[in-house]
Amino acid sequence: VTASVPAFGSFSAGAVPQVSPFVFNVLPVKTYGNPDFNGGATSLNTTMPITYTSSNPAVATIVAGNIHISGAGVSDITASQLSDGFYPDASVTRTLTVNKAALTIKADDKLKFEGQVNPPLTATYTGFVLGENVAVLLTPAVLSTTAVTASLPGTYPITVNGATAANYAISFVNGIMTVQAKQSQTITYNALPIKNYGNADFPAGATSTNTTIPITYTSSNTNVATIVGANIHITGAGITTITASQAGNAGYFAATDVTRSFTVNKVNLTIRAIDSVKTTGQPNPVFRITYTGFVLGETVANLLTPPVAVTTATDFSSPGYYPVTLQGATSNNYNIIYVNGRLTVLPLTGTDEMYMSAYRNSAGNITVRVYSKEPLLGDIFLYDMSGRFIAKKNILMPTGFISNDIPATNLPSGNYIISIQGNGVDLKQIISFIK
Repeated sequence: VTASVPAFGSFSAGAVPQVSPFVFNVLPVKTYGNPDFNGGATSLNTTMPITYTSSNPAVATIVAGNIHISGAGVSDITASQLSDGFYPDASVTRTLTVNKAALTIKADDKLKFEGQVNPPLTATYTGFVLGENVAVLLTPAVLSTTAVTASLPGTYPITVNGATAANYAISFVNGIMTVQAKQSQTITYNALPIKNYGNADFPAGATSTNTTIPITYTSSNTNVATIVGANIHITGAGITTITASQAGNAGYFAATDVTRSFTVNKVNLTIRAIDSVKTTGQPNPVFRITYTGFVLGETVANLLTPPVAVTTATDFSSPGYYPVTLQGATSNNYNIIYVNGRLTVLPLTGTDEMYMSAYRNSAGNITVRVYSKEPLLGDIFLYDMSGRFIAKKNILMPTGFISNDIPATNLPSGNYIISIQGNGVDLKQIISFIK
């Protein structure tokens, strides 16, 4: 729409009719990789279709009525239309220019240690279109560097050039080769904690100034600890030395070994004798033993020697209490704690009647042992055979056995009467007293 407006006011405008019956405007400049596009020709002849042809299929082809870019360069695109009987045949040619796509080839930066051969030189490509890759290059990129195996520490250029392509305008970006001096590495290893036998595996825990080479560990005494991966695994009580090592490579000198003492304590194992009962005249029972403190699912079978329960009581020991003593257990990994038991020897009358037993003890006095089925108070009396009173002692008789001593070191040899009297208690025994 065109107009010349001399002053303010109201105006109207309408479409300007297409003067030429067939119009094919100049084509825009394209870049390799652009999508298909319509040629844009228009015609007053609405009956017959407009078709396109390309003079250079290497640059452009016609696909489904659209112009398809196939490469960089120049091609003549002709738009044509047959006559419909009113408008004549039409044909107009326009030049299509397709520019190359921009492709950047950058040499990748590299790092090596002095004395090493150069690593493979590589490049990064930015700008490929249509899923293409280096295979479409007419000549490949050439990468080179002034660094050699014997180059001193420093930086050296990595040059890239030589690549050519039909459809890409290539720009090159050089890289840098860094030659690094061989370095030392230092291990830091703190003191190891004291552990107990049965504790779980735990990290060995050393660190290094270089994290690219793993630290390895050894144990001087595998009966105390072994190494599982980077963890310390406890195998027994004792002391071992854990050594942390780190190997060298082309870039690092081997680290100096660091050793740490590692102590594993024994754990407590309580061995208890269970109290037992028998009647005088019977064989001693088989004493039961319990264990508290085993770790790692271990049992008495893991002791070097098992415990033995012994007692001073014999088959015909007089009624009373006798100790059941534990002894003999040994272990490399356990501190043995004994809890002794007691053997109760009952009188033949069992537990329903009172019982008394008197005898001269090793100190020369008289020991009186009494069994009561319930708590009672009473008195012990000592008489000679003529009934003359010699001594008396008040006693408390709890349920079970109790022993009391009567001084008798000054008594002459002979027979004596021991009597216990109390509420519901009347027990007597004659003993022979010989010095």
